[in-house]
Amino acid sequence: MDIWALREEDIDPCVALAATRYADLDVYSTQLWARNYLDNPQVSILRTQNALCCVVYEVKFWAPRQLSSRMVFLAARKGAGVWDAYALCKAQLAKAKSRGCVDFILGTGTGIDLGPIARRLGLKDAGATYRMEF
Repeated sequence: MDIWALREEDIDPCVALAATRYADLDVYSTQLWARNYLDNPQVSILRTQNALCCVVYEVKFWAPRQLSSRMVFLAARKGAGVWDAYALCKAQLAKAKSRGCVDFILGTGTGIDLGPIARRLGLKDAGATYRMEF
């Protein structure tokens, strides 16, 4: 399975894919956001043919030398993308480690049960999120 960083030409098809999974997605705003953050080092958007995953990197204000990573978006083509979603999460986790992040947080506010993926990756249930500290 090929994994690559989001490119300009990927934005429209990826937003269309996400819109099939999230009924309330604002397509236009999401396209603008993706174009604005495409080359931002604080955002990592990876994709496969069937899925995409977005992680943001942020410095903890109370610990300015600690970089934290948080997955904010995951979408996979219905019926075809579960293993792609897992592979993307795994790749984002490895990327966060290589960037020197102190943790990786996977949110659960999407309405989609990400527990099986999180547990398979070794993340611990932390209430509203799953988390791994490095």
